Parts: sequence; C-alpha cells; structure tokens
Amino acid sequence: MKDRQVIKRVRSDMSDYVLHCTRERSESINPRYRRASAYSVLKAILKEGFFRAGFAERVTRSWNLNPTVRGPFPAVCFTEQPLQFFIKSISANRRYTSFAIAVRKDNLFYYGGPPVIY
Repeated sequence: MKDRQVIKRVRSDMSDYVLHCTRERSESINPRYRRASAYSVLKAILKEGFFRAGFAERVTRSWNLNPTVRGPFPAVCFTEQPLQFFIKSISANRRYTSFAIAVRKDNLFYYGGPPVIY
C-alpha cells in the first residue's frame, strides 16, 4: 500500500478533491456577474467550461470593495476540505454557499494548478 493511501486511511481531513465555491456577486468589475446568485455563478462556470481567475473582491462593512487575493496576480480559490467537513462549514460559516465544483487534485496539478499554499 502506498504511503499516501496509508495516511488517508488514518486522517479524515485529507481528500483527493478540492472545491471551488461560488457565492453571490453583488458588485464586481465584470458586469456579467453583477447581482448574480451563487447558483447563477455556478451555471455560468459550467457553461463557460473553465474558472476565471480574479481577486475575490468582497464588499466590506463600509461598502468598499476589498480584494481577498493579495498581490498582482489573480487566482482561482479552492478549499481542500473533504466533503463531509465542507457540509459542516456551510452551516457554520456564511463565507461558503452550498454551491461548489469538485476538482480532482491530480487533474488540477496536470492542468497547471500549484499545490495549496497557506
């Protein structure tokens, strides 16, 4: 048995997938997503067939746009949580919605996605 398989057997916090969550877009640089529901954003991603990199702008309490991706390069954000923990996160954290796309890590790496860095 490979080392990764042994580790996964004893660690419930590891997954072969990463999740890209969608959220409601009330303000955005891209007018296509202006006032779109999280479900509408999910449908747009599936229709286009790819993820668009961005700076994950969020509206602050003072109604300013604040990018959550730091630095000059846009990114596509994923969470590495296993599905059973993600489901719990949805109810505990307003940051996530119940709409997400799962991507196998090996496919993500094959298409140029780097490992998750914290």
